Amino acid sequence: IVFVSELAKNDFLSRGATIAPERITVIKNSIVIPEEMPKADIRKEFSLPEECTIAMYHGRIAHEKGLDVLIDAMQLLKGEKISLLLIGKGDENYHSQLQQRVKEYGLENNIKFIGYRSPVLPYLQECDFGILPSIVRESSSLSCMEYMSQGRPVIATNNGGQTEYLEHEKNSLLVPPADAEALAKEISELANNAEKRKLLGENALKDFTNKLNYNCFLKEIKKAYGY
Repeated sequence: IVFVSELAKNDFLSRGATIAPERITVIKNSIVIPEEMPKADIRKEFSLPEECTIAMYHGRIAHEKGLDVLIDAMQLLKGEKISLLLIGKGDENYHSQLQQRVKEYGLENNIKFIGYRSPVLPYLQECDFGILPSIVRESSSLSCMEYMSQGRPVIATNNGGQTEYLEHEKNSLLVPPADAEALAKEISELANNAEKRKLLGENALKDFTNKLNYNCFLKEIKKAYGY
């Protein structure tokens, strides 16, 4: 049995599973990076001011992703030159609630819902940093890895398997789940510190390249199955 994180493995074993230890292994998930990708000019496409910093979320629009907390964090930063792009589709009712929240906060010019995008990596290339504010424990977030693969730092919650490859203040910034104030603090920190964004992004790309790239994943999968 292959698990994508120690978190997933330990959760499985905690439920009373009886299986020989030698039949269990943990192999971090990965993504394939195309050799060539189309370009995206998100400032032009979404009419974003040149002076603003671009933050991004991509994934399902669902309550467990903590996007209401993210919007609350953006409300605390109202007045700062930060644009947030939300990429993805999902729960339509939750989506409507989020849009209403943005309207009530008067953040329509700061937060844009841009729907599903494929391929998504060209958009990630153009942002300044990513945000993954999940309030539930994720076994292993591919979204975090996608930002890392593009040399972009990410702010993520510290409650899931992503903490097995994300290290606070080294290749990412980690915050408690459902804590809008803590999230706002780190968003502001990255938005206003280009040098820190560069350092964290470089470390993120290095860690992805050396530990999380698809060749590493494939090598471990072959080893696990005796190839």
